[in-house]
Amino acid sequence: MIQVTETAARELKDLLVKEGKSEYGLRISYGGMGCGGPQYTMSLDENPTKAEDVQESNGVKVFLEKNVETALDGAEIDFVDDPMFGKGFTIKHPSLTGCGSCGGGCG
Repeated sequence: MIQVTETAARELKDLLVKEGKSEYGLRISYGGMGCGGPQYTMSLDENPTKAEDVQESNGVKVFLEKNVETALDGAEIDFVDDPMFGKGFTIKHPSLTGCGSCGGGCG
C-alpha cells in the first residue's frame, strides 16, 4: 500500500479545492526507466480507469495500475518545499536506494 503524508495530503487537497476538483484523485503511472531506476508520473483525474485500483491515504484517493501498485508497495508520497529545488510532490520508496546505473552519479 502507498502512503500519502499529512503534508502531501494537505497540499493536494488545497490544490484540488483551488482548481474546483475536490472529488478528484491522484493518478500515479509508470513513466519509463531512467538512470536512477523507474520513473513515475502524477496527474489528477476524476475517476480511475478499469485497469486501476483505488487506495486512500490521509483522505486522498490514489489511482494505481496493478503493475505500479505492486512496484510502489510501501512507498510514500510527500510534498517538499526546498529553496534550491522548488516545491513539488515526491515518491519515496524504502527499497529504492543508490544513485542509478548510468554512471552519472548523484551530485
